[in-house]
Amino acid sequence: MWVIPILFFFMTLVVHKKFITLMFIEYMSMLLMIMFIFCTLLPNTSFIMVTFCLIFEGILFSSLMMTDK
Repeated sequence: MWVIPILFFFMTLVVHKKFITLMFIEYMSMLLMIMFIFCTLLPNTSFIMVTFCLIFEGILFSSLMMTDK
């Protein structure tokens, strides 16, 4: 159950290094879709894991946006 957020984290890390400015809207829609899939398919106990994953994704995205400018 922990494998998918870790893979998603590294996948977005690679994507941000290539398309940091082009992927902003796609990134936000991807986060909403991933959160919706996790909340519907997994039980309520994994909601905390999903929120922590999204928080780390947001921190990663904001830090990469700061370094890109």
